[in-house]
Amino acid sequence: MERGEQGKQLAVEGEGKRDGDRKKQIDGRDATGGGIYNIITRITNNSLNITRLKRLNITRPNSLNITRPNSLNITRSNSLNITRSNSLNITRLNSLNIRRPNRFNITRLNSLNITRPNILNITRLNSLNIPWLNSLNIPRLNSLNNIRRPNRFNITRLNSLNITRPNILNITRLNSLNIRRPNRFNITRLNSLNITRPNILNITRLNSLNIPRLNSLNIPRLNSLNIRRPNRFNITRLNSLNITRPNILNITRLNSLNITRSNSLNITRLKCLNITRPNSLNITRSNSLNSLNITRPNSLNITRPNSLDITRSNSLNITRLNSLNITRPNSLNITRSNSLNSLNITRPNSLNITKSNSLNITRLNILNITRPKSLNITRLNILNITRLNILNITKPNSLNITRPNNLNITRLNILNIPRLNSLNITRSNSLNITRPNSLNITRSNILNITRLNSLNITRPNSLNITRSNSLNITRSNSLNITRLKSLNITRPNSLNITRPNNLNITRLNILNIPRLNSLNITRSNSLNITRPNSLNITRSNILNITRLNILDITRSNSLNITRPNSLNITRSNILNITRLNILDITRSNILDITRSNSLNITRSNILNITRLNILNIPRLNNLNNPRLNSLNIPRLNHLNITRSNSLNITRTITWEYQSSFFNKTT
Repeated sequence: MERGEQGKQLAVEGEGKRDGDRKKQIDGRDATGGGIYNIITRITNNSLNITRLKRLNITRPNSLNITRPNSLNITRSNSLNITRSNSLNITRLNSLNIRRPNRFNITRLNSLNITRPNILNITRLNSLNIPWLNSLNIPRLNSLNNIRRPNRFNITRLNSLNITRPNILNITRLNSLNIRRPNRFNITRLNSLNITRPNILNITRLNSLNIPRLNSLNIPRLNSLNIRRPNRFNITRLNSLNITRPNILNITRLNSLNITRSNSLNITRLKCLNITRPNSLNITRSNSLNSLNITRPNSLNITRPNSLDITRSNSLNITRLNSLNITRPNSLNITRSNSLNSLNITRPNSLNITKSNSLNITRLNILNITRPKSLNITRLNILNITRLNILNITKPNSLNITRPNNLNITRLNILNIPRLNSLNITRSNSLNITRPNSLNITRSNILNITRLNSLNITRPNSLNITRSNSLNITRSNSLNITRLKSLNITRPNSLNITRPNNLNITRLNILNIPRLNSLNITRSNSLNITRPNSLNITRSNILNITRLNILDITRSNSLNITRPNSLNITRSNILNITRLNILDITRSNILDITRSNSLNITRSNILNITRLNILNIPRLNNLNNPRLNSLNIPRLNHLNITRSNSLNITRTITWEYQSSFFNKTT
């Protein structure tokens, strides 16, 4: 049979006109007519089965889309290869089963998407390789199942699993990831699991994740690794666990995190490590733990844990930290430190321990805190440092210990606190600072508050302005900062707020503006930032907001603008960002939004714009993105939207099914 004739026949079959329920059986000749394999292929509207296949190769397709099949099964094949394809999409399928192939290879793929499958099974593979992948997405998955037991995800008896150089790997909203027991994710008896050079790796809303009896687990050169809301995360009997050169590592809302019986655990060259709201974090039986090292992170944050315990460790080193924050823990214990030779915290920019019920450091040989820029311990119920041979706190800019119930330092050989600086606020008409937990302004060249009608800072937990070349607030009618948990402005070259009618920052959990070259807000009628959980603007060369009528950022969980060269929002009538879970604009060279009548981003779960060279949206009448689950624009060289009347992205679903034989778009 010729290729064109077979293509026409399959196309007629795929259209499924009046006899769509009719089944068509193909005799198994390959597409080139070169030979006959032992193939049984059935193509119907309900199922597509490929069984007992020696080789199935799909090479250099631009796009391969499989949409809305009830079942897709690939069983007992010697090799399945999909190479050099731009995109592979499997959407809305009831079941996808890959059983007993010797090799499954997907190479040089731009995007692989598996969306809304009911069942996905990968069983008894010799090797599964997905290299050179730009994005791999598995969202809204009901179950990743075994053959016999439903609601399970199984990767069993696998010699090697390699996922290399993906830009994005997301596993979100999984009901269950199981082998034997439900509500667990298990990767067992795996010789090696390597995830190399991904930009983003997210594991969210897992009931449990277990990796036992693993020879090596390596995650190198990772931009961000997020583990959010799992009930359990266990790593047991691990020879080596290495996480190297990640930009961000976040572990949030854990019920329990246990690292037991490991020879070595190393987290190196980390820009930021966050452990937030775990019920328990335990590093136990650390006589077998040779070393635990956290080196060169920019920030290490441990917030709201119920208990944090580090017991029987030979050495614990935290070196070259920009910031270390431990906030609202119920208990923090470093115990039996006769076996703990040394605990070193060196060169942090800031070390904060706030609102902890108890903080205990007992039987410690050496505790060194050297060259911190700021060290704050606030609202402690109990702080005990007992049986300490040496405690050194050297060269801090500011050290504050405020409102602790009990502070005991007993049996101490040496305690040194040298070289503290000063704070001055002069010539304001009315300046009220009421009930702050901590207010620190350190190493500022010029801090001027001039010709101010009213400036109120009420009930903030912490307000820090550090190492600013110039900070000017001039000719403002009213500037109110109320109910602020923390506001940090660090290392700005110039921050100017001139002639605003109203500037209100209310009910803000965290607002951080570090390493800012210049921030200008000029001639704005009103600027309101209300009820965001966190707003971060970091390492931006220029941030200008000029001639703005209304700018509202309300009820956002986190809004981060990091390392942009220039971000300009000019002459916009209305700019509203409301109810935003995460908005990240990171490492953009230029982002310009000019002369827009209205720009609305409402109720979006995730909006990420990362590593953007140029994004220009000039002369835009309307741009609306309502109810957006995820929008990711990574590594974008140019995106220009010019002179468009309206651009609306609302609940858009596009399905494409095309290959060399099929062309079908719904």
